[in-house]
Formats: sequence, C-alpha cells, structure tokens
Amino acid sequence: MYHGETERGTSGGTELILSSGYARQEPIEILKSAIEEYRPVAIFAGFSGGHDSLVSTDWTMRNAPTLTDAPVRALHINTGIGIEATRKFVRDICKQRGWPLWERHANKGEYESFVKAHGFPGPAQHARMYQRLKERVVAAILREVKSHRMDKVMFVTGIYAAESRIRSGYQRAVSKMGAAIWVNPLYWKEKAWFDEYRKEHSLPINPVKELYGHSGECLCGAFADHSEAALLKRHFPADYAEIERLEKLAADNGKPWKWGDSGPTQDYLDEQQGQSFFDFRPMCHGCGKSA
Repeated sequence: MYHGETERGTSGGTELILSSGYARQEPIEILKSAIEEYRPVAIFAGFSGGHDSLVSTDWTMRNAPTLTDAPVRALHINTGIGIEATRKFVRDICKQRGWPLWERHANKGEYESFVKAHGFPGPAQHARMYQRLKERVVAAILREVKSHRMDKVMFVTGIYAAESRIRSGYQRAVSKMGAAIWVNPLYWKEKAWFDEYRKEHSLPINPVKELYGHSGECLCGAFADHSEAALLKRHFPADYAEIERLEKLAADNGKPWKWGDSGPTQDYLDEQQGQSFFDFRPMCHGCGKSA
C-alpha cells in the first residue's frame, strides 16, 4: 500500500484531498496503489466519447479487473444537452467491446430550467453547470452503489499532466472527495502515448470529435463560441435545433444573449446570489480555453 502526503481543499462543502503520493508512477502502479489504499466497492471508467476518454476507458477495462473483485464499468453522464451521435458512439463501443455501461442522466429538464431562469451560462457560471449536470449525478451514483457509510467508489479519468487545460484541482494522479476517489492512472503519459495506444489497439474515431473538435457530450455552452454554433448547425442540425429552441425560451424570459455568447452581463451577475466552488471538475477536464 502506498501512502503519500496530501493537500486539502473544499468543493461544494465536501473536503477534497489531493494525494501527492503517486508521483511519476506507471499507470498500473497508480491504479493498483489507489485500489489497495481505498478498496473501492465499484470502479467506473469515465467515457465521454472523446479520444482520450476512449483510451482511458479501454486501458481501465483491460487492467482494473485484474486488480480487484469490485465491478468495473464504463460510465457516461448524459447531461440532457449534448450531441446525440456521441451518446450513440459510446453505447455502440461499449456493446461491441462487451463493456458494461452505466449511462446516468442529469435531472430531466435541468439545463432548460437553468436557461429559462438565468440565460445561457458563460465561463463565470461553468461551476454551476458542472454541479447541476454532472456533480449531482456522481452523488446519485454514490448513493446507488454504496451499501455502507464508509464505502468508497472509484472514478477513473483520462486526465494527463501535459494537457494545456489543466485546472488546479487536477494536478494529482489521485484525489479523494468524500466517498468518491478520482484516479488518473495515465496522468504522467504524453499525448503521443495516447495516439500510439489508439493505433496499437485499433480504437475507433468518434466522427463527432473529427467534425466538431471535441466529443460534444455536453453542450452547456459555458466555454462555447459562435464558431461552434456554426459547426453544430452544419453537421448536427437536430442538436442545433434544440439550442435554437432554448435561445427563444431564454429571450422570452428576458435573457436575450445566445448560446456561444460570453454569457450574462455583469449587471445581471451582480444581481444574482452566487456560490463559490473549489475548481475541481474532473468530468469536465476538456472544457475551457488553453492556458
């Protein structure tokens, strides 16, 4: 069992522990050490539909079952606002490869109700989007999986250190937030390693990623711009039609800025009761602009 020093923070009122004891280990050692330390009752490989998440999911589904008797599953969070072709890609790959898939959904109408009340989110409201569309789903999974108060549940992601969009809460291979253990076994690998792994294991390409630039599994729009709206309109007209419907809903409720705008005006934000979030959003690590 490998223990290291920790750093502590908070996220939504929950203590976040960032372990520094897995530095520069190989992926299998990072995962093995985390499993031995936390003894998870279930392991989920986060599969957004993007290229890196496919590599991470494939690697996890090959290796995790050899290290634990706990069930190992792929996990896709359906935010209710995303490109349907990516959801189909995730389902098809899991079926083809025999991976048990948990597709879990944000509350029905969650995004629509937010847009109606607050308009389309800009970067300043990304934390709210993460909480409503993904963090609450993770909390529901914990309730669904745990049998005892002290049970731990492991979530494996494809975050790696060389990414240009790293946020402060991602700068460790292993992080603990309450009962959720977030593990990035490929953390010390480079982009070239991911590319080589895809070739070696003949992993398919998500056509959405090729056309749109990322998986599009979440279209909350907090970091979107108008070029993305144009791509959606050209390649995914049904998904764009949903954005247009929501734009009209927002405008009808006094929030006229569109999806892909910078978000609400400062005057509007000043009127709202905001919340402070620790910047740890492991299921949204591809969002945002390059540093």
